[in-house]
Amino acid sequence: MTDSFSFRSPTAVAVTLALAWTALLTLVFAPGPAAPAAGLEEPPMVSAAAVLGERAHGPNYRVEDTVRSDGFLQVFGLETPFGRYRVEGRDMLEMRLRELAALATLERMNRSSVFVESAARAAMKPIGLATGLIRDPAGTLDRTMTGVGEVFTRMGSTLSNIGHSPDRPAASALGIAAAKREIAWRLGVDPYTDFTPLSDAMTQVARVTALGNLSVGAAFSAIPGAAGTAVSAGKATADLGLMVRDKTPAELRDANRARLAAMRISAEATAAFLDTTVFTPADQTAIVAALARLDGVGGRELFVARAAQAPSRELAWFMRKRIEMIAAHHETVERLADFVDVRDFPLNRSRGGKLVAIMICDVLAWTGPANDLVAVIDQDVKQRRLGSGVELRLSGTVTPLAGRSLREHGWTVVERAPH
Repeated sequence: MTDSFSFRSPTAVAVTLALAWTALLTLVFAPGPAAPAAGLEEPPMVSAAAVLGERAHGPNYRVEDTVRSDGFLQVFGLETPFGRYRVEGRDMLEMRLRELAALATLERMNRSSVFVESAARAAMKPIGLATGLIRDPAGTLDRTMTGVGEVFTRMGSTLSNIGHSPDRPAASALGIAAAKREIAWRLGVDPYTDFTPLSDAMTQVARVTALGNLSVGAAFSAIPGAAGTAVSAGKATADLGLMVRDKTPAELRDANRARLAAMRISAEATAAFLDTTVFTPADQTAIVAALARLDGVGGRELFVARAAQAPSRELAWFMRKRIEMIAAHHETVERLADFVDVRDFPLNRSRGGKLVAIMICDVLAWTGPANDLVAVIDQDVKQRRLGSGVELRLSGTVTPLAGRSLREHGWTVVERAPH
């Protein structure tokens, strides 16, 4: 299998696994019915229908019924005509389902007479999209620990632009790159997506429109059926979407560098962040925009420096969604004072003096890693006098045991925080 939503090849999986403590993984994820330690629990397993309802399956996908968890994020198995994929977390799953909806829209476009005629003028065949399910024989979906879970486990256990553009020069000169950005904008997806089937399909459509004398708008207007649903779903904020549509990757890079400099982020941290390939240019632009919304918040370089160290696409997406959640909290809930480093991970302090841990998390279970993570944060808060209390704000929920345990530590918990 050449394509994967999570893009975890056997080599990448081995590298990621090596980052976690072998002893802890053996304890938590060893096969067999071993009971959790006293006062701890196993992460809950749920059905896809319980999480997604009717969206558990669609015209070109099916979410496997058993949804596992590492105690922080849920792990979904996704079957599609392009392969069987592992998806870490509900936020990433939403992105992948949006990309599959975009592919379904392009399939309908491919069948329109207008598009077929334009393809002929461009001396191209209509897009050939994969059919027939390809199954993953390696069974990598059985491994439950996510990249985010590994980061939290490690925290608890330690008591110029040449060569940076995804656009090819020839594609830019012919207008193909610009057409692809507009197609992605209309579909509400990232033009630099790491999902190869969608990226290839958008490139082919862009070639047909650019070389076949067909505007992107006309191509979308010719789609049979209710095309508007996929086109409008999940579109980013208007300013961000238009910026990514209208600027080349090199222009985005220059704009992001200038905005980070205006925030007094060091040139070294800026270069490391902009050179990190696990982020797309759209991701980087969204992160910089969120950081700019945190006007007056100190220590933003801590977040930039940590984001530059993201080892995988999953961690990059987590960092993007998390900083957007932090910015929303700052604007709508309470003003934040600064970022503080806790075990090499940036948390926040409010202007009222409390430590605020704002996290993307599906269901927090009281596992060994969660218990250890809370213990070291408590230790740092007391030893370094980081705040007058701790507030944990999650995009998801906590189990009853996790809720009780956090309250026993004196933490305040806010579930389903805006993000």
